[in-house]
Amino acid sequence: MKFLIYDDNPKHSTELKELILQQSERAETDIASNADEARDMLMNTHYDAAFIDIELDSGISGIDFAEEIRQLRAITALIYITAHIQYAEEIFITSPDALLLKPFSAESVKRVLDILSRKKQNSAPAAIVLGRRKPERIELDRISYVETRARYLYFYDQSFTQAYCFFDIKINQIKSKLPDYYVWCHKSFCVNMNYVGRLERFRFIMKNGCEIPISQNRYIDTKNRFLHFLEDGI
Repeated sequence: MKFLIYDDNPKHSTELKELILQQSERAETDIASNADEARDMLMNTHYDAAFIDIELDSGISGIDFAEEIRQLRAITALIYITAHIQYAEEIFITSPDALLLKPFSAESVKRVLDILSRKKQNSAPAAIVLGRRKPERIELDRISYVETRARYLYFYDQSFTQAYCFFDIKINQIKSKLPDYYVWCHKSFCVNMNYVGRLERFRFIMKNGCEIPISQNRYIDTKNRFLHFLEDGI
């Protein structure tokens, strides 16, 4: 796996990198010391996970920067690193995958790496093939949500852009083929919860800021499904 560490304290970054390598010799780990450097790395390199310090000296908090990460790389796992547990509630706005407290220990780093490994295994690519005249294979982990509108079925990719369109197919015809991390929250929408930023009453706020409605009669089930999804990831 490939990791990015963004902490403006070089000593802490180096310490964490060494602990990661002790747990996984095959891990590749890059270090960013400022926001511009971290943005550039995220734009040009695929990282399985980013370790972000919450308290930064760059004028932007780690939580604010994490929101940028969700825009740049929605599927990059996010781990906050901090010495202050009081952030525990605030960080969930950005749906992190784990929290790593300072001072680091081999045990705590191993625990986080185990979480990431399990999540990666459980999110092994799933795909469906749709289309009568010209069948197309759709990698479902790269789809943020599905929408049906005026007899058309639309698939939106990880940048929340329309990627596929099929005529005369309904969501209920494909629902059983979708992985467990999808939730049918509205008669017209099915959402990949990996791309959800947060849940509000009767709507999902996706990681790019767009809103997906949740039907009143599906809200309780959708809320429970999303909470279980978060519990499995943290």
